[in-house]
Amino acid sequence: MENNSKEDAGMSATEARHKGLKDAILECLKETPIIQYAVKKAGTSRSTFYRFCKDDLIFAKAVGEAISEGASTVSDLAQIQLIAAIRDRDMSAIKYWLSHHDKAYAPKLYVTTELMEDNRKLTPEQKTLIEEALKMAGLDGRDATDTKDEKPKQ
Repeated sequence: MENNSKEDAGMSATEARHKGLKDAILECLKETPIIQYAVKKAGTSRSTFYRFCKDDLIFAKAVGEAISEGASTVSDLAQIQLIAAIRDRDMSAIKYWLSHHDKAYAPKLYVTTELMEDNRKLTPEQKTLIEEALKMAGLDGRDATDTKDEKPKQ
């Protein structure tokens, strides 16, 4: 970003240098959302970066937005590489994709138990508690987007 606005004309040399550092940090974070990398590339230190964040809430907010944008960029790059690996028939990439994007291949949790020797059955209250715990953990066999209150098919 260039320092040629009317606001920049009234800045001291230190303020202008700080603005330049902040701009450089933000641009770097948009590409690589790693603070240590960004401050090193901008030519400053982590302590200066955190002081800027503490003293300039607008900068701190912009940092959050830049990191978010950078993380999206990195995710896009990773997805491109994953798809390339799938095209190259890399089985680990194929398994990863399927386990995260196809319900049929998603990891499953099976809960089994043995009842006590006297073959006591669960009370209705115990069954309800277990069902609620499984539901809260997302392990009740339902799709996370399912809002119906029906029991999962077994």
